[in-house]
Amino acid sequence: MKLPKFILFLAFITLTCIIYVQLQVQIFELAYNGKRKEIAFKELLDRKSTLMYNIFWLESAQNIGQSLLSRDTNLQFSEKSQIAKIDLPIRLAGSFTNELRIENKRPNFLANFFSLKAEAQARPIK
Repeated sequence: MKLPKFILFLAFITLTCIIYVQLQVQIFELAYNGKRKEIAFKELLDRKSTLMYNIFWLESAQNIGQSLLSRDTNLQFSEKSQIAKIDLPIRLAGSFTNELRIENKRPNFLANFFSLKAEAQARPIK
């Protein structure tokens, strides 16, 4: 092997090794960046869980009751004599329940599409 070919061969091997090392460095850098992002994500998830717990605790009936009872308030339960009962006419009660039924209906495409039974509906007598 002549000297120029040998030097060219060594330069090619050296360049190949340098490129290989550079690729390995990039792989490790990406792995460390991914690990840092994963740690940050877990910290944010833990913080979210803590905040959600605190929000649900502040909205809970137990917390509201404790905060009301801890103050000096003169809260009393209503007596039966203080409660008024109002009977609705049948005509108004029927329209009121129909409005509630319409508001409570939520169309669910998947449930309707995959249901095997036909939906039963009552028809009013006229």
